Amino acid sequence: MTDTPDIFTGGPDSGGEATALAAEYVLGLMDPVSRAEFEDALARSPDLRTEVAFWEAELAGMALAELAPVTPPAKLKARLMDGLFPPEPRQRLWASVWLWRGATAAALVLAAGLGLQLQQARGPAPLLVGEIAAENESALRLLAVYDAADGSLRLTRTDGVAAPGRALELWAIAGEAPPVSLGLLGADAQGRVVLPEALRGEAGAITFAISDEPPGGSPTGAPTGAVLALGR
Repeated sequence: MTDTPDIFTGGPDSGGEATALAAEYVLGLMDPVSRAEFEDALARSPDLRTEVAFWEAELAGMALAELAPVTPPAKLKARLMDGLFPPEPRQRLWASVWLWRGATAAALVLAAGLGLQLQQARGPAPLLVGEIAAENESALRLLAVYDAADGSLRLTRTDGVAAPGRALELWAIAGEAPPVSLGLLGADAQGRVVLPEALRGEAGAITFAISDEPPGGSPTGAPTGAVLALGR
């Protein structure tokens, strides 16, 4: 059979650990200890702040690109303003910056939530975010962002590599249908794959799996090795 194509197209260190951690931070996937450590590093690293700003803009833009403006009820707006901007703030300057960042993120989440409710009658949500992760010692972990506008699945690997002489293959499983190969995961940190048309309408219910395969991918068109990670 023809070798399965490699999903990731960047260089060997495309994105890197900083990019992966920034994505996890913006998506709220860090545990409290990791988040505190990251924020400590963030206060000292302009490059890390640039990575966070990139992911905030990238994900917010994807989430809100197709949403019509919504005017919130007056009472809701008043409550939000009171909560986000209390009178006589006394935080130090750096703390105020972090409050502003949190308020911005909260506003984006609220706007996206309102917009997604409006979108339900018209079609699939424009953005789905999930994690494909291992449940054992393989420690394989990826962030997955699906954009319904073009059917693309953007992947950021945050942990794990293929075993020596082996390959990692990504599969999409819709209900009881056989797994569909989406390609191989190379050594790069980031990649993008477009879901087949037949799967896009079920994107929110698809289970993604990563299996251990020989170089070039599964020779049978179905997973032949151990399933190392699962997620939706």
